[in-house]
Amino acid sequence: ILNTAEVFNPVSGTFSSTGSMVASRVSAAASQLPDGKILVAGGVGNVPFPQSGYLAQTEIYDPSTGSFSAYTSMPEPRARMAAASLPDGRVMLFGGDGDGGNDLASTLMLDPATGVWSAGPSMPEVMVDPVASVLPDGTVLVAGGNNSPTRVLIYDPESETFDYGGYLFEGRTAASAAPLADGRVLIVGGFGDDLHKD
Repeated sequence: ILNTAEVFNPVSGTFSSTGSMVASRVSAAASQLPDGKILVAGGVGNVPFPQSGYLAQTEIYDPSTGSFSAYTSMPEPRARMAAASLPDGRVMLFGGDGDGGNDLASTLMLDPATGVWSAGPSMPEVMVDPVASVLPDGTVLVAGGNNSPTRVLIYDPESETFDYGGYLFEGRTAASAAPLADGRVLIVGGFGDDLHKD
């Protein structure tokens, strides 16, 4: 399990190493904070995944110094979750599993202004290794995972509620997602599944 990190420069099209994380971790979540720093939360460390070693610890990457520093811990160890930066500046973690491999439908909220974590609204079903991405209207797409690999949820931060949002064309777990400039979301890779929805 690695504690190293690297940065991609789109101008030169090259990667370069940067400072190392405080803790080695796999299956963690990362999300940008309002000040441009990056939150890295949870994951599994110390021993090979998926054995014990779930982390509650978080850390912050400062791109101005290229260094990581320890940050306030989550209220519980968690790995294999998705993260999204909400329009109001908070970071929300979706699903995953906890210490001992307990699959989770719960969410966590971080207020970076205070460094305080709190419980968020529960999802309507368990999602482990999903992806999450903020949509142009401020809602959050949460999709996939190994429990319902084609499932799509839409989270509304204003009402703090989840709605079902159809299905992925191809089920996938532990994929990655990124918003495109035109408002669409690109979901790539992951473990495949033989369930398909039109």
